Amino acid sequence: MIRTQGRLWSGRMGPGATPLHVIGGYLGSGKTTLVNRLLREADGRRVAVLVNDFGDIDIDGELIASIDDDVVSLTNGCICCSLADGLVEAFTAVRTRLDHLDVVVVEASGVADPGTIARLGRAAGLHVGPLVIVADAASVERRSRDRYVGDTVVRQLDAADVCVVNKVDLVDAAALDRLRRWLAERAPAARVIETVRGEIGWDAFDVTSSDHRTVDHSDDPVHEHDDSHRARTFVYDTPLDRDRLMDETARLPESVVRVKGIVALTDDPDRAWALHRSGGPVELERLDAPPPATSRVVHITAGPS
Repeated sequence: MIRTQGRLWSGRMGPGATPLHVIGGYLGSGKTTLVNRLLREADGRRVAVLVNDFGDIDIDGELIASIDDDVVSLTNGCICCSLADGLVEAFTAVRTRLDHLDVVVVEASGVADPGTIARLGRAAGLHVGPLVIVADAASVERRSRDRYVGDTVVRQLDAADVCVVNKVDLVDAAALDRLRRWLAERAPAARVIETVRGEIGWDAFDVTSSDHRTVDHSDDPVHEHDDSHRARTFVYDTPLDRDRLMDETARLPESVVRVKGIVALTDDPDRAWALHRSGGPVELERLDAPPPATSRVVHITAGPS
């Protein structure tokens, strides 16, 4: 499936080159929210969106599909490792099926290596734009020091051409100032954009901006798959009680670094709801979509098996 809405790449490139934007970042940083916002500001131009989700069920793809049905979904692992061949095929497919494709966007899984994804896109004949890494303002520094997930977070930041510091409304001024100083040391060459709920525009991808670097990722090392993350899927045949769902999700141990799902609730039988938790409070978001026949929730755990 190929999404056919979006906006033209804003940088300059050779004739016929199809631009590729890779959007990465650790689990729960707000990548899907950012992609949805970009698509809502589509201006009628065509974008092919490739969505990779960590786990057996493509929750992120369904959240994006609530705007439009046409999404290429790659599930059950990290794009740049176990599904590398599938990603190259998807890159080729979107170029073949659209006569005048404006841009390809990859929403990488939260444990993916964005530099490797960019290299695969280049191999498929796409023009790789700046790599955008989304970081949770409240948790990125702490997670960079975590014994199990720190290497993943640091590797993603090291690849960033643009670092979108998301959820800045959830930290106070002093914490935000400390984060700015830390990022200046951790990702000194990246253009930093601070935002709430992924509120950025397409100009974030503008390679002609004077404050933006253009990095060749062709020599980035290929990482081995990160086996410290595991996904467990729960499927429910009947609608769920809101209070019980919120309470049980809030009481999950810290080793569960991400919870996401699309569920039906007993007190709102006419709409689907998105469930989120990523190191902070549990959130339920009402979607403009009918309730699912079965509620599905994914728990992603970090740590030893």
